Amino acid sequence: MDILLENISKRFGNTLIAKDLSLRINTGERWHIAGPNGRGKSTLMQIIAGYISPDKGKLSYTLGSETIRVEQVFRHISLSTPYTDLIGDFSLDEQLRFHFRFKESLYTNSDIDAWLKQAGLDKVRNRSIAQFSSGMKQKLKLILTLCSKADAVFLDEPCSNLDVDGRRFYAELSEERLKKYSSSWIVCSNNIRDEHFFCTHTLDLGTLS
Repeated sequence: MDILLENISKRFGNTLIAKDLSLRINTGERWHIAGPNGRGKSTLMQIIAGYISPDKGKLSYTLGSETIRVEQVFRHISLSTPYTDLIGDFSLDEQLRFHFRFKESLYTNSDIDAWLKQAGLDKVRNRSIAQFSSGMKQKLKLILTLCSKADAVFLDEPCSNLDVDGRRFYAELSEERLKKYSSSWIVCSNNIRDEHFFCTHTLDLGTLS
């Protein structure tokens, strides 16, 4: 999916996120949004994903020759952030079934089972998510996001709460996803290489005036 930002401006509280920012994200490109804490990386990502409206400027989305309306963009994206919640009362299996009622899976059930095993989640499939550690929740979010068929993938601090094994799991799942399906990627990171190692373009908010 092609995403075009034209002269976007956004102020969030006392923070100027962007001023007259223009950016084109072409289908299949992988972008890293960088910048210091508090600079507005997450807010800009939500603007690009269509979750927040800019104060000024225009966003447009195209898929081939089709124009996607902003209110329909959610159908074409998959997103994982620290501020998106799983349903604590659900078991892992219930969360999987619920999620894939709305998002088409790129993988077979046996493939998903294999990713769960690799993530160390195969033994807790009937446990309520409220009992999961922060690292377990993060790995489940990544499975839901990266195993979904989507034309654009949005990841905000994808290695948060992950140990060394968790980061290795994220890298392997990301690399498999890149081979499996062509999507545009937008990754927010405090310049942690493990989070955006596959990105080929960078937008550094710290350098914007």
